[in-house]
Amino acid sequence: MFKKVIKGIAIGAAVLGMFAGQSIAADYEINIYGASAQHKFWLNLAPDFLTNVAGCDTNSITQTAVNSKHGMAYGENCNTYGTGTSVLIRYSSQASYAGINAVSVGGSKSMCAEDANHECTSLTSVQVNLGASDVAGTSFKTGTAGYVDGDQDTDEIWEEFNSLKLGFPTASTIANLQEFNPIVVPFGFLVNNKATEYRCAKPAPTEDTTVNDKAYDKYGWSCVPNSNYVCSDANYTNQEDCEANDATWDLVSDNAPRGASGVSTHCIGYYKCLNGACNGGLNSGTPHCSNSAYTDEETCELNEETWYDGTCTVAQDCPDVELADTYCKEVPVNNLTQTMAQRIFSGSVNNWSAFGPSYTSCPIMRCMRHSGSGTHATMNLAVMDGQTLVSDSDGETTWHYESSSDLTKCVTNFDCAVGYVDADKLLTFSGVGDVEGAHIAKYNGVEPTRANIVNGTYEFWAAQHVYYRDQDFASGTVYKDILDDMIDYSSNSANLTTATLGNAAYFWAAQEEMTVGRAGDGEAIK
Repeated sequence: MFKKVIKGIAIGAAVLGMFAGQSIAADYEINIYGASAQHKFWLNLAPDFLTNVAGCDTNSITQTAVNSKHGMAYGENCNTYGTGTSVLIRYSSQASYAGINAVSVGGSKSMCAEDANHECTSLTSVQVNLGASDVAGTSFKTGTAGYVDGDQDTDEIWEEFNSLKLGFPTASTIANLQEFNPIVVPFGFLVNNKATEYRCAKPAPTEDTTVNDKAYDKYGWSCVPNSNYVCSDANYTNQEDCEANDATWDLVSDNAPRGASGVSTHCIGYYKCLNGACNGGLNSGTPHCSNSAYTDEETCELNEETWYDGTCTVAQDCPDVELADTYCKEVPVNNLTQTMAQRIFSGSVNNWSAFGPSYTSCPIMRCMRHSGSGTHATMNLAVMDGQTLVSDSDGETTWHYESSSDLTKCVTNFDCAVGYVDADKLLTFSGVGDVEGAHIAKYNGVEPTRANIVNGTYEFWAAQHVYYRDQDFASGTVYKDILDDMIDYSSNSANLTTATLGNAAYFWAAQEEMTVGRAGDGEAIK
């Protein structure tokens, strides 16, 4: 078993060195820099690659890290590349653009230093030879401004981040680079639990498991408690009597504060027509035969079967739901449509109540990545679709962050906040209320899982690009052999398992398993 050590140091203690230039350096060094997805990918898979592909002695493998952004794995007697050779794989994350820029000029970045024990206990300057980006080099099209790490203590002086000055990659930057596309990276939305809406609910199911209990679906029909409605004629206090006397039953006002959960006629209608509930038959709400072999009324009745017209009229249509007991329940917002995301992150909507009376009133805090991030670039191209992202942090409605970890803290710390991150970073936010007051939200009603990405039902993703220079991996060299093996290994879906990736395997997909694709970042899925 390989030895895995996690150590912490101050970044300021970095020791400067040169790529493959230290006396204790491994025979072959691969230095991957840029997107956080490749950092986490090789953090999980490097030991397996060194053992099963490079042929390193299992007992010699060490894996260490300085912090969540810098790590390395080392192996000895890697006989695939020559008897007794050693291989070192470094992986560091900052932002997608930084990896491309570094590798395009053979530049150096602070990454793990290999000490005498082949462990990472400090940082050193090494040449980047693989630049990892969540998007193509030409997909960085927007600028942002604000503090590097978002909401900082104003009593201290912090460097201001202005991405317009950073010099993003261009077509000329990548013109002489080679690339490969090993995986598809999904992104998702994280929503603070204080952002709520009303959904139809029913009392908790009974202990009688024989009942065909549809139970409460908190992501079902939206509603507004009747307590928020009044009749235009004050003599009537319920909708039926109000409308029977030609009066109007409506909200007190569009901006009326939401009351407590309560009975709603919307919910009664919803539960009368749930699938499988109406007329005791299939496909409720749609005309059908009691025998699904017959699809029209005449044939159905000729064969002495019952034809249902699909309507729901009385409570007996839903024997497992006491319709009078259905009610509106306040629950955390669990889905963003593309239009909602566009309106929030363009700055045109600043309160959840703008999406309708079923949403409670709460100011929105936008937690965003700085541009240069592949996540931000994908948000711009795949979700915004021409709408303009908010570019400046104002400290009241919007903060920008260089790291996704800081962004997730923003969502958990600010009431009613919402942000976007790599889907694998949502792993600890497994449901409503599970972690520090935030939860995963669906996008257009679909969860950001590997299966949904592969089959084309989830659309907020990008194909990863890993860039390199020919001169760093010249044909006929061992470095080229190692690169080819890394490409084959990282592109093979058989290697992306829970045994190697943990739960991240439920999110990341290999390019070779995709049943759909895009012509470019943000393009239509085909």
